[in-house]
Amino acid sequence: MVRQAIGKGKPASRKEFDRAMDWLDRWVWVYDFVGSAVSGKVQECWEYAARKYGINHFVLDSLMKLQDVPGTDYDAQKIVMNQLNDFAKRHSVHVHLVAHSKKPDAKHPKEKVWPGELDISGSADIPNGAWNVICMWRNENKQNDSEIVRQKLRSRDLAPEDRAVEQIALAEIAKRNDAMFIVQKQRTTGEFPLCRRLWFDHGAEGSWRFRCDADFTSLTYIEET
Repeated sequence: MVRQAIGKGKPASRKEFDRAMDWLDRWVWVYDFVGSAVSGKVQECWEYAARKYGINHFVLDSLMKLQDVPGTDYDAQKIVMNQLNDFAKRHSVHVHLVAHSKKPDAKHPKEKVWPGELDISGSADIPNGAWNVICMWRNENKQNDSEIVRQKLRSRDLAPEDRAVEQIALAEIAKRNDAMFIVQKQRTTGEFPLCRRLWFDHGAEGSWRFRCDADFTSLTYIEET
């Protein structure tokens, strides 16, 4: 989280690290609980945080971590979705629910087809009750194709001219996006889909951020105030 906050692999100084930690301490709050929680207790904690600290974005990752909302109990899932909507309206806040997709099949391989809002695992009331549905899809083909080329380049028997061809192929693969950000439902105006290609800034010095373009030279760091 510090890497993402400062926009690079490591802080240049202790002062920069402390500034990032101060920012996280101010803006990020964590429900400190180990194991499966109870939905009512979580929402009680949220209400306290909304009233006392003015927190306006709440993230629940995910319904699977609520012991009173089993994956096969669609009625319980519907009740929680209604409670989350009521909580958001009552306190004028945003609730972000992380939901996983159903298992892909041979006709819809995850490497080629991203899931839609009807592919969310669990009750249909999850996408139906949500004001917005956003899909984050990882482009696994890029990783697979890149590894195939790297394996060829590791071979000591590869001829120089073939090595040059594979290096060009690797450079072309690197230009592909790492993920997709797809808005699949938007209740306010009904406008969708909105798609954005994303690149992940990985590596030892990477920020571990997603960007809408492959240029990571203009990252915005936390400014000193």
